[in-house]
Amino acid sequence: MNSKTNIIQNQSGFSLIETLLAVFILSVISLISLNIMSSFADANQMVTNKTSQMDDIEKARHYLRADLKNAFSHQFLLGASIEAEDDRLFGLSRANSEISMINDNWSTAETIEYRFVDKKLIRRSYDRPNAMENTDFRDYVLLENISDISLRYYDGQFWQEKWISPSNGSAVYPPRAIEISWRIDNAGDEQSLEYVNRFQFGGDR
Repeated sequence: MNSKTNIIQNQSGFSLIETLLAVFILSVISLISLNIMSSFADANQMVTNKTSQMDDIEKARHYLRADLKNAFSHQFLLGASIEAEDDRLFGLSRANSEISMINDNWSTAETIEYRFVDKKLIRRSYDRPNAMENTDFRDYVLLENISDISLRYYDGQFWQEKWISPSNGSAVYPPRAIEISWRIDNAGDEQSLEYVNRFQFGGDR
């Protein structure tokens, strides 16, 4: 009888202090693991955002490069837009429109405007060349969160801050190249990023 009692006494479980200590250790480990997972998720989201932004920048460069390369030299526009607004950076007429490549009934020439509106770089494509007021158009947002954008023009010898244009906003002889700089504000970053891009005007220069 005494031997059975001793066996039961020797099989006693964890004390309350040991249990609380184990719970505390597990809580600390869980908290550390949660912080690591949270940091990993934030880093992964940041990489995803950066990758998406770089894709957008490359897409904007592609459109600018293609539009300026295929532009007609006699259809370069500065100043007020077709609708007499002041948000247009420049406009042009170009050959080899994208729609004409998939629709034989569409004109190969088209009128394009680049605009800076509400911190967005917008490419406006009109539905017919030599667009006039009330001509239908389609806007495509290329970039967002732009805090500043500026242009410079190359005349063959020097870069100029301004390009000579008539006051009525009609077509002017184009520069040999255009430099477009934009500054993008990123949420969470202390400093904005500036991108400088240079494009040749026309394919025969």
